[in-house]
This record gives sequence, structure tokens and C-alpha cells, in this order.
Amino acid sequence: MSMWDKPLTRENFDEFFRLFAPPAYRSTYRILGDTTRTESALTEAFLEVYRQRNSDDVGDLVFLFSDILQKRVETLALHYPISETAQAASRVLDEFTENSILAEVLHRIDSTPYRILEIFTSSAVKTNMRADPILGQIQKSGVSLFLILQLIVAAILIFVITYTCATSVFGIDELAPQSPDNSALSVEDVLVPALDYLPLSITGQTAAEVVPADTTKAASDTTAAVTTAASSDATVASATRG
Repeated sequence: MSMWDKPLTRENFDEFFRLFAPPAYRSTYRILGDTTRTESALTEAFLEVYRQRNSDDVGDLVFLFSDILQKRVETLALHYPISETAQAASRVLDEFTENSILAEVLHRIDSTPYRILEIFTSSAVKTNMRADPILGQIQKSGVSLFLILQLIVAAILIFVITYTCATSVFGIDELAPQSPDNSALSVEDVLVPALDYLPLSITGQTAAEVVPADTTKAASDTTAAVTTAASSDATVASATRG
């Protein structure tokens, strides 16, 4: 008969923890020989068994907790081996340490990222599909939803910090430069300053040098009339003298 034969919920998690934490702490400390790593292993194991409590392939929660804790302890023992001659003293879980570990586990369970992860997990569990759900495929790839949420939060923070620095330090009010279609500059404002940098030699008449054709013709007619009148006056004067 199993030592825990009821569903694990947020309401009875305190009972589950206080029932299995003391023996798990003693066995874990006997292998690791360090209080910090022992507390870390227990925290991660209780969080993981709570996360997997509603999975389809979960049988006995006690066996599931034992398997999770064993894998965690083996990983820590591989990274932090203790001397073969050293013998770790037996250590029991005192009340202060027990309450500290429980408070840390409950704090992480009640956190917003973990609750969001719970929503995705419960949705995947309730989906009755023959093929593995997308969540299962992601978990098999080694990428957790908690990691994805952390990356999304980090991307949002980077965007906010970058935009704030751009607006306050560099005075950039827009995310992208204004397009030429919406620009208030005219074509002359853009092209005329660029002519100084082009290998071109532009020559032409100024406004003072340009004389309209009608004005030139009128001036020629006036000159001809004046010349004719002068010639007539000279002829008349000559005839009078003679």
C-alpha cells in the first residue's frame, strides 16, 4: 500500500512535504555531505514532483519523488564528489531548515512564471491526442517552458532599456527613421547640397544675362527708328543751307 494515495494539490502539499522531507534529507545528506547541496536537491525534487503530479504516466507519487531525488543527487555527487575516506556524519532535518525549504518551495510554486507554466502543463495533459503534444516535444528537446518565459522577459527588458536609453541619451523619438515619402524636406533641399560633391561642371547664364527675345526685337526697332529720324533731320538741314 502506498504511503500517499491521494492527489497532490496546493492545499495538501504542506502535508506531503512534512511527511517525506525528513527521511529524504537524511539520505541525501549521507551521500552529498553538504547542507547547501542537500537543501538544493530537496527543493528541486519537491518542485519537480509537484509539476509532474498530473502527468499521464505518473503512478505512485512517492516513487516518482524518489526517482527525481535520486537523479538530482547523482548529478550533484558527480559534480561535487566527496573523498572516499571521508564519512559524512548523520544529520537530521531540524525545524528551522524544514520550514526554510518549505517556504522556498511554496514561494516558487506561487510565483507568476510557475503559474503560467502550470497553465501550459495542465492544458497539455487535458489534451487527448494520440501523438505527443507540443509541450512533450519541447520537454524532450531539453527546453523547458520556464526557460522560454525567462527569455521572453529578458527580451522585453532589453527592449525597454534600449528604447529608454535611445530616447533619453541620444534623443531618438522614433524606432525607425522617417521615410522619404513622409519627410517634410523638398527635393531641392535634398539635391542642391549634394551637387557640391558630384563631379559635374554646370554652366549657364544668370538672370541678368538672359534677355527675352521680344525685348531684343523692340530695342532693335527703336534704334532703327531713331537712326532714320536722325538721317531725315540731317537731310532737311542740308537742303535749307543750300
